[in-house]
Amino acid sequence: MSNLNRKQFLMGMGLATIYGTTLSRCLGETASKFAIPSYLRGYESLYEKEPRAAAIQWHREAKWGLFVHYALASLRGLTAKDAAESKGKSNKDWKARKQGTFEEYAKLKDRFTAENFDADFITDLALAAEMRYINFTTRHLGDLYMFRTSVSEFSSLNSPAKRDLVAELATQCQKKGLGLFLYCPPDVARTEP
Repeated sequence: MSNLNRKQFLMGMGLATIYGTTLSRCLGETASKFAIPSYLRGYESLYEKEPRAAAIQWHREAKWGLFVHYALASLRGLTAKDAAESKGKSNKDWKARKQGTFEEYAKLKDRFTAENFDADFITDLALAAEMRYINFTTRHLGDLYMFRTSVSEFSSLNSPAKRDLVAELATQCQKKGLGLFLYCPPDVARTEP
């Protein structure tokens, strides 16, 4: 991997996947200066012409990936029994119980260590199952950002974990040639940079 910083790496991956065509039209030569993501090996010629088309073609052929939901909600200890007890109750009631309040999650952040989060293991697991990409929640139930951000102090770096989980996973995916897609809740995607 070339010496890209995290921002350049994520920009390149995201732009290739989502905005490749627009970027190449707007920036021309500049777009091709982004390093091709490792998961697009074999698609270099298409990527040079149209990054978005390369990413779409790759995704159609990839077919199988791992979606990792990693969030503060797991510390709340809701179980299958809780789900069973919710039968017959309105979805709104269950959702409120499952999601909790910001105050509850603020307390959970102080217990968030991510001690069992192992990006190397996660990527090896995906490869062993012949998966070609990982989709990871960047912020999910509990609203804790799993990466360094300037929009909020409520992040994994400001918890006992003191880790940028997205960066760790991005490094392992790049190293092992796996695609990495980052899930951002729609409300965040529309309102925050």
